[in-house]
Amino acid sequence: MTRRTVLVLGALLVPATACGHQRSHAQALRTCVDRWNQGNMSSWGPAPVNVAFRRPVAKERASIELSPRRQCIVSIPAGGGTWTCVLVDTGAYWCPPLHEPTGPPLRNKNKNATIDRRGGLVLHSPLKGTHPTPALAWQRYPHLDGFVQPWTSTGRLRAGLRFKGKGRGGCVVVDETALSAISCLTARLRRYEACFPQWQDWRAGDLAACAGLGSTSFVRWRITGPDPDAQELRTCADRWNQGNMVGWGPTPASVGLARLRTQAGEESRCVVALAAHYKRHVYRDKTYVCMLSRVGAYVCPTNVEGSPPLRQPNAATDEHGVLTLDKPLKGTRPTPPLAWQQYPHVDGFVEPWTSRGTLRAGLRFTGQGRGGCFVVAETVTFGISCLARDGRRWDACFPQRRNWRAGDVAACGELGGIRFMRWTITGRRSGSRHADPPVLVPWHKIGDVGLGDPKGRVLREYGKEPELGYRLHDGRIQVGFDSGRVTSIWFSTRYYRTKSGFGVGRRIPAGRRWHGFVWNAWVREKPCSCWVKVGLGKRSLPATADNFLKPWFFINVRRGRVSSFYFASKFVD
Repeated sequence: MTRRTVLVLGALLVPATACGHQRSHAQALRTCVDRWNQGNMSSWGPAPVNVAFRRPVAKERASIELSPRRQCIVSIPAGGGTWTCVLVDTGAYWCPPLHEPTGPPLRNKNKNATIDRRGGLVLHSPLKGTHPTPALAWQRYPHLDGFVQPWTSTGRLRAGLRFKGKGRGGCVVVDETALSAISCLTARLRRYEACFPQWQDWRAGDLAACAGLGSTSFVRWRITGPDPDAQELRTCADRWNQGNMVGWGPTPASVGLARLRTQAGEESRCVVALAAHYKRHVYRDKTYVCMLSRVGAYVCPTNVEGSPPLRQPNAATDEHGVLTLDKPLKGTRPTPPLAWQQYPHVDGFVEPWTSRGTLRAGLRFTGQGRGGCFVVAETVTFGISCLARDGRRWDACFPQRRNWRAGDVAACGELGGIRFMRWTITGRRSGSRHADPPVLVPWHKIGDVGLGDPKGRVLREYGKEPELGYRLHDGRIQVGFDSGRVTSIWFSTRYYRTKSGFGVGRRIPAGRRWHGFVWNAWVREKPCSCWVKVGLGKRSLPATADNFLKPWFFINVRRGRVSSFYFASKFVD
């Protein structure tokens, strides 16, 4: 974004020279809100926000080169900061790509508005003595996130819109691409981020209309290059299924090709974006973006923080992670499997051991190490993570036997790799279900079950879970699973204790806060009578629906004493 795109308020805000300062400020704020809602910003929300007519702070000016003058700014929480959306001179809001935050963290006292699930912006306190902001000429056309949608359902340019200039080049979809659009690249590496193809099922030779925010004039663009939905797209889908991605689904997905800039020029890389999902609930405003690596296996993130919404889904995965495109690709051929795929593998990682505990023929050890092992969110399916003394961690280690213990051997490998490090496990007691340790690790593990552990390991340790949970140690334990991993733990037994002896039956000192927990932070029909902590930081995030799909921890209290605990890695109520 350049300085000349910043809003000139004289053209958009109603002059108020005859009014008092408070009235003019209120009308300016009303205009900021109205312009957001008139732009149909449907891909932003739900979220608590700050909307203001103000000067940008230093971080915002440095991140996106904003002018120091006063302007309409909507600040949306993002990780450890905010995304800064700015009203530009056409009367539409420009928002940054969903990468790093562009502004400082948003404090609770500065949250003066809310964006709902449809992108509507509502102030917490109504502005008295103000009048609605008149709509702009471009807003009479169908538009989304401030971009006019140029084509009719029959593929004609809408009446009143026109072409001004023309271009040609390859087109892709990247994080900066406008919603329902594609990005097109010129020969001089200039890129249009809001090109709307004449047909949704576009291919080389088709037309697109490229424009800026709030514009009714478009560049007539001829799409060149290989079809994005032919053999390359078939290869992207085949590589996913050949990797046996069992932990990803069922959920809608978008399969495509991203163009990456490298030292040698540009190269295409398969990308599969999957809508966030939890217990059959699908959240299209967040995605897991998986990219095909050079070894032919997909690399996927462990969380959806800062991810873009799902754009233009063209496929879906089932409960086993099998990916199926919405439309069959005629005239394409199956993609031949790779050498490492001849071995049993899950999520792109080769499983090295036979049922007898010997290394599979053709695999071999290269190097050795030793250290403690455990399971965390980054641990691969059916594997363990092992930590060396120098702090290096391997997240794809496979123990020689399921009920591993100190002194056992594990094989630590890489994505699509057939060479392993021979790892000697240290510092763990017996893995037998008869030796369930009485430990409570705040706030993610009890005994031999922790958040993120593979479902198969829990079933081997504790057996099949009864309908109402395990009856153990004069209490009850309930374990929730999703995509083959432990996602929640509830227990009411006094057996498990922290190092200091804290557990069920103990008291928590009276007060509002305790070790990052907040008393009665979660309220439905009535307060929960519990201590609540949201997120993994020292302090709890707000216990609101905006923070669903993040870690939540509950300590339930009855008659002044702890009655049960509940840990969830992706809480949804």
